Amino acid sequence: MIADKPSRMLRIMDHARRALDDEGTVGAETSCGRFEETSTPVRKFSSSNGDSKLGCSRFPEMLDQTMTLKPGARRLGPFELLGRLGQGGQGEVWKAQRAGPGGELVALKVLKPELAHNPARTAQFRREAQRGPRLKGPSLLAASELYEIEGFHCMAMSFVECKSLRDVIKWRLSFRSGEDTERLHPFVGLDQAEYRQAIARVIGAAARALEVAHKERIVHRDVKPANLLIDNRSDAGVYLCDFGLGRDLDVATTEQMRDGAGTPIYMAPERLLLLAADEIKCDIYSMGVTLFEALLLEKPFRVPAHVCGPSVAPYLATIEPKPVRRLDPDLPDELEAVITRAMARNPGSRFESARDLAEELEQFVSNSRSVRHSNRVAQRSTSTLRGPHAALWCETATRGWLP
Repeated sequence: MIADKPSRMLRIMDHARRALDDEGTVGAETSCGRFEETSTPVRKFSSSNGDSKLGCSRFPEMLDQTMTLKPGARRLGPFELLGRLGQGGQGEVWKAQRAGPGGELVALKVLKPELAHNPARTAQFRREAQRGPRLKGPSLLAASELYEIEGFHCMAMSFVECKSLRDVIKWRLSFRSGEDTERLHPFVGLDQAEYRQAIARVIGAAARALEVAHKERIVHRDVKPANLLIDNRSDAGVYLCDFGLGRDLDVATTEQMRDGAGTPIYMAPERLLLLAADEIKCDIYSMGVTLFEALLLEKPFRVPAHVCGPSVAPYLATIEPKPVRRLDPDLPDELEAVITRAMARNPGSRFESARDLAEELEQFVSNSRSVRHSNRVAQRSTSTLRGPHAALWCETATRGWLP
């Protein structure tokens, strides 16, 4: 008999919901893999519902039955709810406005009601809000206030009009397949060179934000495209958000750091295997996977259908990523080098800090702008010179460096 069976069932749902967020479909086998004691009742439940793998058409519907805040909700305490922005492993995020004249817009994160009865989850939620004052920076979107309203645990943070990098990747892929998605975000319709520069700038800014957290001895532990927000403007700001799985390195116990929390496809091999790990280097690895996916428009690993349950983590920890050059033969060497180093299997071969990763990407952006500027100058020069004057210019310009 399992003493904490209900809480473990909730952990299975939580893990499955998080996997669903990123992979689209998650099976009972995958969710049960980490929690063998409760695997049999979950498999029986899924079989009784005629679905051995609870796919995206069925599983979200069942999970939504546990939610109390619905899209039609209008108010929660002092906040007017304007619309649901999204949902993840811990809860939902709503666009909200404080009541009263001049009420500011906020993003209100609400813990799922079924998790409110789990002391570990409520403590984790509270710690995320308490870290907020320590996470100050232009690319950090941290919680600022913690509330318990009408039985709901929620936190408020600054509201920005953004799209997630996950959405941008999806729309960019559709755009390159011929679909009309370029209007959804300024990055989507960029030419390839401009898009690479934009992504390098986004990941560079996110790495700078990660460095701020690391200097405060806070690790994120769930860096991925869904947790990078990009401003809707053409000069897009970048925000690293959702420190819900984060830990304070000076406080967390060894057991807490080996809890296996995170999104597997973005987790470093040592974390997948629940080994002792340098969590800062693990965050850098996750940023490398995010850069890979954003540039190449697909994830670096593919898990075959026959690999499921407890086999997923060791499988991801040992396979090699897809070859970058096979996916994009024209990817600049500098970007390939950054991906390779950030995603090195040996933590000692990765960047020493998120700042080092940011500097490499910033150097690429700077060099790319210089090249593009030089090309534009050359194009303008040649376009204004015709006939014998153009020939004279070419002869003068090249004299001294032709053999």
